[in-house]
Amino acid sequence: MSVRHCDERNRLFLEHRTAAERYSAAVTELTRKMGISSFDDYRELHQAAEAARTRSNEARGRVARHVAEHHCETSK
Repeated sequence: MSVRHCDERNRLFLEHRTAAERYSAAVTELTRKMGISSFDDYRELHQAAEAARTRSNEARGRVARHVAEHHCETSK
C-alpha cells in the first residue's frame, strides 16, 4: 500500500515531532541538573518536563485521530 499525500497529516506529524524533541530536551536538562540543583529548581525542571510530555502525547494523539478518521496513511 502506498501512502497518500496529506498536508494535514504532515503538519500534525511535524507538530508531534517538534513536541517530542522539546520533551527530550526537557528530560535531558532535568537529568543533567539532577543532584546539582536546588529542590525548587529541580521541581521547576520536572514540571517543565511533565508539561512537555503532555504536549507530546497530545500531539501524537492528534496524529493518530487524524489518520484514523481520514485514512490518509493508506491508499484506497
